[in-house]
Amino acid sequence: MNSLTPRIKASILIATVTVLLDWIFHKTLTNPMETFDYFTVKWLLAFFVATIFTNLSSIVAYGLRFKVLLPTAAIFSILMSMYYRWWEYFSNVPFSVRAPNIVFLERTNVVLFAGTWFIGHALFFIVGALLARRFFKSSGVVSS
Repeated sequence: MNSLTPRIKASILIATVTVLLDWIFHKTLTNPMETFDYFTVKWLLAFFVATIFTNLSSIVAYGLRFKVLLPTAAIFSILMSMYYRWWEYFSNVPFSVRAPNIVFLERTNVVLFAGTWFIGHALFFIVGALLARRFFKSSGVVSS
């Protein structure tokens, strides 16, 4: 793994933590469990967005690097939502059936249900990015 740049290593870490946290969430708090394909798409998407994030944060002024993370996490979450809608559209199933049920939340409040998914996906990405920042700060990949 020495041939990988610190930015690629950070992106791998961000994507892996994002998917691991999401897997734990799905395993413990949703029904039914998501598919292997879903987690594969999520990892690839998180890696792609994280690669852009690590490159953006390295060119932004020192004090603003952390401010790049929040919009980046939101973009990741928007792209995950688009994946859900894309799957529904091409599978000819009704809108909003792709997301599994959350055991502590009713689907009847669509805004709260969708917002929970949106915030959850973003938070998993943020945690991955914060861990990457901690591990790769000395290399200048991601900093505060």
